[in-house]
Amino acid sequence: MLRKLVKKDGGMISGDALWDIYYKISDLQETVTEQNVYSAKYLGNYLAMVGKLYFAQTDTFDIIAGEQYNVSITKGLSEGITGYEVEKTGRYGIVTGISYGSLYIDIDSNTYSVKSLTADETSERMFMLSSGMMSSMYEGLVWEQLTGEKGISAVSVFAQANDEDIELLSITKENVEEQLEKLNTDDETKQAVKEAAESGMIVTIPERDVTMGEWTGTGYIVMDSETGEGSYIDATQLKSLRDGVAAVPLASLSGM
Repeated sequence: MLRKLVKKDGGMISGDALWDIYYKISDLQETVTEQNVYSAKYLGNYLAMVGKLYFAQTDTFDIIAGEQYNVSITKGLSEGITGYEVEKTGRYGIVTGISYGSLYIDIDSNTYSVKSLTADETSERMFMLSSGMMSSMYEGLVWEQLTGEKGISAVSVFAQANDEDIELLSITKENVEEQLEKLNTDDETKQAVKEAAESGMIVTIPERDVTMGEWTGTGYIVMDSETGEGSYIDATQLKSLRDGVAAVPLASLSGM
């Protein structure tokens, strides 16, 4: 397993920074083989580029959305982890084999304060909601952009649920017991949803799991109705994987 920590202060990721890491990967491409493609030298630079590309795109969206909703945005520290986790097989607690695994991105912190230029609290909440939805979407989309493989995020789960005509449940403190009876997913996810709703949050989740390629699971949004702040979670996060999971064959990396 290889991980890359990507931190960003309140500024934008510059185009020069993206080009710099792209050129590093391009220079390595001629020497990449099946034996060294997963080395820290190559894959480490690749994962760093993914993190920077993610923040560059979400920052750009926030600027556009800020103008649309007429709000002032002050960015705080942002932090995320990109990584590659191999699939392991074993017996009696001993690893006996490994195979191609999954790329992931986990955005631990993406903070900012928002203030309406016209003292309109609704505009502030709408900006927060739009920004959160796009941030979640890019956690899956960034892998699709770079590898051609479809990534998983809470927003992509919602889109798949819509395609399958699966109802989205809105769960609150007032209806949590009734709605949990309708929810068909694993017990660990149900418990997390229950705790969030009972704490006063609004949880939106598909009524049952969806299947996207080889992945089956769910995703949900935990929303603060007063501020519009939310957490966008896919259920694999509860099982020590990460949001934005995408199964990527070797050729997707070595063939960049």
